[in-house]
Amino acid sequence: MYILCINPPINSNMVLRSFVNLTERTGASFARRRASNVSSSSGSKCYSHPFFKPSYSKPQDLLIVDDVAREDSGRKTRYSRYCNILTPAAMVTRNYVIFDQSQNTDDETRGQTPILLKKAGGKTNKNGHMSVCVGAVANGRRQLRLRRSNSTTVRTFALERPTGRREYSTVHELERQLRDLQVGEMGETGETAEKSEQAKEVDPATPLSVHERLIDELLSSNRPSEVLAVYFNLRGKGLVPTTALYNKVLRSIPQRTDTGESAEDKLTHLLNVYSDMLSNNLKPSDETYELVVGPLLKGAQNSYSTGEFRNSNDFFRIALELFLISHNSNAAIRFDQAVYHDLVRGLNRFKCVQILAADKLYELLKSRVDLTENLGLFLQLLKYAGYSKNTGLVNALYHDINDSIDAKVLEAQQYDIYAVMLESLLLCGQSAEAAAFLDQVVGHCDKSEQHALSKLLSSFIAGQAALDPAKAYNSYLKFNAVDWLPEVSVASLALVMRKFLDGNDFGSALQVWNMIVPRKDFDEAIQQLVQHDDYEYLSSMVDTLVGAALDRMDRQNLIRFTREIIIKDSLVLSNESLLNLVSYLNSNERQTELATALVINQGYKKSRDGTSLNNYLSLLVDFLTPSQYQSLFGSGLFKTAVEQYRVVNDNIYGLIKIFDYVSNLSQMTDQIKLKMKYYGKVLSFEFEDASNHYVQLPAELTRFKQYVSQLAE
Repeated sequence: MYILCINPPINSNMVLRSFVNLTERTGASFARRRASNVSSSSGSKCYSHPFFKPSYSKPQDLLIVDDVAREDSGRKTRYSRYCNILTPAAMVTRNYVIFDQSQNTDDETRGQTPILLKKAGGKTNKNGHMSVCVGAVANGRRQLRLRRSNSTTVRTFALERPTGRREYSTVHELERQLRDLQVGEMGETGETAEKSEQAKEVDPATPLSVHERLIDELLSSNRPSEVLAVYFNLRGKGLVPTTALYNKVLRSIPQRTDTGESAEDKLTHLLNVYSDMLSNNLKPSDETYELVVGPLLKGAQNSYSTGEFRNSNDFFRIALELFLISHNSNAAIRFDQAVYHDLVRGLNRFKCVQILAADKLYELLKSRVDLTENLGLFLQLLKYAGYSKNTGLVNALYHDINDSIDAKVLEAQQYDIYAVMLESLLLCGQSAEAAAFLDQVVGHCDKSEQHALSKLLSSFIAGQAALDPAKAYNSYLKFNAVDWLPEVSVASLALVMRKFLDGNDFGSALQVWNMIVPRKDFDEAIQQLVQHDDYEYLSSMVDTLVGAALDRMDRQNLIRFTREIIIKDSLVLSNESLLNLVSYLNSNERQTELATALVINQGYKKSRDGTSLNNYLSLLVDFLTPSQYQSLFGSGLFKTAVEQYRVVNDNIYGLIKIFDYVSNLSQMTDQIKLKMKYYGKVLSFEFEDASNHYVQLPAELTRFKQYVSQLAE
């Protein structure tokens, strides 16, 4: 029986090395690098990779499909028929995609049609091999026959033909017609045939128009995830889309769902299509710019909120450049208001005051946005004027807000406006004016409005901290001495502490830390920092604090910080800070139990954000003592790491080192033996998984595989 290997053999030597540059050695990144050889911008390039990467799924997300029979073919070699790129047919559904190997077999009739199944999200059944066959259409139904590799039962499904859709008796016919670009309705007679002839005279079935009609049909039927595959097919045939067709493809990319793609993947698709458009000497339209700039700005905001600051900054810089190009070359261009809001917020987050002057930005937006209905954008502009230290514009914007915004909205949002105005005045260096403004507002404020007062005081502290953290700290002490004034926010005090650390004033920073860490709202406030414009700056607050203590070899505070990090659910160290702290605890103070507790605590916290526990253990294992190996072996963290291990995705270096130590113990308890047997079964099950059948294991990993197989017996 002929076997089709969708994923080529993967060399997994990378999983036995230390954690250095691990991202370059994982099976997932390996598959992505290999798949990146496929280009959508040229149809004449010779590809070395035998797998076509579908636009809607990554290679590692696909199940291997076997038992692809050819009744009239006697060749049984594994890769002889798939040495070139595989072309996707136009028929793509939510559940499966049909591939065309006809580039290599135009002169050969196939007995059965192979189908590549898309793996469902989350955990899947280990028996991943599936034999799939599509039969002929009968009585308006398509016959689909599936058989698992571990079963002799064949399940047959009859798929209804969608009403009004063209159907084909075989996929080969569909592929042939798409390849020849000869589309016509079968069985047309009388009036239908006459209308068809008239349509042909008006709109000839040119190759480009055929693809455009298919894209229109996919968009109108709410199937945007399939548009990019048609675009790749179009470009693979050497066709150049029009600007309008490029815009349709660009519009579909942010709408792609159930594709397994990250936000970064989608934006990469977007930029690739846009770059392809420019390479064909096509001038982007106003719609093109908005279709590219809008998703880039939104993607930058989302990446910033998830802590992916490098990606966020890259996307924003590209979006800003395109925004300036489009608006400088066309005074009449107008984007959606949400795009302008994301733009100004990004300018505030990345402090791009040198790129675009605040007064020029305000003039640019006044002619394009109805600011009377958009207080949020007004406040972002006010803050940007503060970062730009443009006092005149700050005062002008404040008066424009009072004159333009509806009175009811002003009354409801008055304290938000006051808070931004206070911070903006302080950023401009107008401390006296800001203090007088605060006194005036607080004097007219009801003492029962504690939340509003806290917002005002916090903005004042944050504005002062940007210029002089010592003054901000003194202001906080004065506010704190007044009984009826509420607490200021944790975020504003965290900003003061971070500024002290930047100024190498560890003592003052420690005083602020001692004030905020015992607060009941500490964890909640730290988790809400993602909404703060200084989130990137504040996210490294604890790392900087621990680093300063390590530089001073401050034993007492380091042990205290470690315990606080374990207790506080929101505190997660970076890998570098964690390694330094664990090394210090193990080598300098012999606090191995505390270090082990820290390792387990941080492992659980990091796994909540998707970090692989096996990669995490592989990172740390060389910094731990042998006695800690045994403690980790008996922990729930190690059990979870073993159960979550995947051959091509995870670094197994940590597991091997811990297993090697435990297996050589002179005295092994019954409990340890039971755990070893259980872990051996789990790992053996993963190694024997059908989806790992074609993975080439290095000698070390092969020996480990044999070892766990013996444990499982």
